[in-house]
Amino acid sequence: MRMRPTGATIITVLAAAMVLASCDVLNPVELGSEDDLMSEFELVWRTFDRYYVNFHLSDVDWDALHAEYGAMAEQAVSQADIEAVIFDMCAELGDPGISVAGEPTHPLDVSPNCDMTVLMTYLEPQGFTWVHEDAWGYCMFGNTIYFLLQSLYVNNAELDAVIASHPGIEEMIFDARMSEGDTYVAPLGEICRVFNRETVVGYFTVSRDGPGHEDLCPLHPRFVSRSMDSFTGPVAVLIGESNMRVSEQFACMVSEIPNATTMGDTTMRRPDFILTYDLPGLGGYTMPDSTIIRADSTTWVRQAGVPPDIFVDATEEEFAAGIDPVLEYALQWAGETPIR
Repeated sequence: MRMRPTGATIITVLAAAMVLASCDVLNPVELGSEDDLMSEFELVWRTFDRYYVNFHLSDVDWDALHAEYGAMAEQAVSQADIEAVIFDMCAELGDPGISVAGEPTHPLDVSPNCDMTVLMTYLEPQGFTWVHEDAWGYCMFGNTIYFLLQSLYVNNAELDAVIASHPGIEEMIFDARMSEGDTYVAPLGEICRVFNRETVVGYFTVSRDGPGHEDLCPLHPRFVSRSMDSFTGPVAVLIGESNMRVSEQFACMVSEIPNATTMGDTTMRRPDFILTYDLPGLGGYTMPDSTIIRADSTTWVRQAGVPPDIFVDATEEEFAAGIDPVLEYALQWAGETPIR
């Protein structure tokens, strides 16, 4: 039996559920008895068999795994034994959105393209102000307004007030590189509508709609919020490998806005909506039951991520030297001179 992976940067999976009205995705798998170790194994296998959305991204034979790991489960004599069997079976899927008893089965080693300490050496001389501490704030670089988005939970009125208090804005920069993915999705529109006037699809959601692994719901569009009073000048949105869940959905949306340009690095490829299930004695496991597809209706973000319009390399050596190459590129793009 394989050992659990160690040493990699662990990205904790948070429980976030999205219910699609057109798909009955929350009915539990009916099993009967759940008072023995083998029943725990069966519950997990059948739940994945019915609701897991990413089978097409793996070449595993789920029925064959049932036979292989089911034989091991029959030999389990303790909760630790059955947990190890379930963990190893789920790890075969190679999906970073799956965890067993709080431990990811496929942890990711992420290379952020932003260093907060270095970033603040650029922002503080410009009078950077937190609107909400460690959530979001702003400063001005000449005629360019810069927003730091550690969280995407941005209030409509507060954002409007900041923009209105700075007349003569010619460019906007939204830096989402530090946003690892809030679990609350509604505020996405509060940011996008600031610079979008078009009716455009940001992405599609999809989940299972039948017993077959390829039985999927019709694609459900998520439209980008818009406003007829929106900013029409150039907008840069900085993204990177730390972006997952909601921040990855945000990257999808802004990529479809005509006057927005994404810069930085490809996102994490962790856009899925995650459900948490409880098990007697196990403590629970997580499983992606819904995911997103780009507005082209063919590109699965879990497979490709969201690549930037303009790739800007950022290395540890540059950060060690006090340089943020992504921010510097964005400021030069906006016609501003980086000052530290």
